[in-house]
Amino acid sequence: MDTNRLEKIRSEIDALDRELAGLIEKRMDLVSLVAEYKSRNNVNVLDAKREEKVIENALSVVSNADYSNSIRAAFESIMALSREYQRKKIKNKGVGAKRYALIGEHLSHSMSVPVHEAFFSEAGIQDSYELMEIPRNELPGVLCRLKAEGFSGINVTIPYKTEIMSQLDSVSAEAERIGAVNTILLDEKFKGYNTDYGGF
Repeated sequence: MDTNRLEKIRSEIDALDRELAGLIEKRMDLVSLVAEYKSRNNVNVLDAKREEKVIENALSVVSNADYSNSIRAAFESIMALSREYQRKKIKNKGVGAKRYALIGEHLSHSMSVPVHEAFFSEAGIQDSYELMEIPRNELPGVLCRLKAEGFSGINVTIPYKTEIMSQLDSVSAEAERIGAVNTILLDEKFKGYNTDYGGF
């Protein structure tokens, strides 16, 4: 092989490396979305079965068996770097971050998520807010479950503003007068409030 041929091969390798870098960047964008899901749902970063499935899927298109071990090692390295990135992202997001939710039965109409996310963004807060449609048969014990899942507080909408009061340790004077709550602090004790009171 002469020098010109070698340089041509190296140029092809350089072009492939740039292409690979772009594809890996796109992959990491998707890994970041997976990290968001795992953070929200308290899912472990490591999923060994999923990783093995990913590697086997990649190897299925390798036609030269001599490269299989090297390609497996490359993907194992990618998996390790992806895990490290996910852990770092989840850890950084989790510092001081709190989870909140709105619970009720039919919430598709609710604007609570975009309203709260806009507020969090404007205030530079990394907290999260989500909608949780709770069937009536799952209402008993729901506050304990949400507390165990890492929620710091919830808003309550119809039809549970009154029913859920039986799960509270205390309520504000306003909530007691109205006989309903729409906001609950999930601390060591569960306390309910009614922020509609001022409007009345």
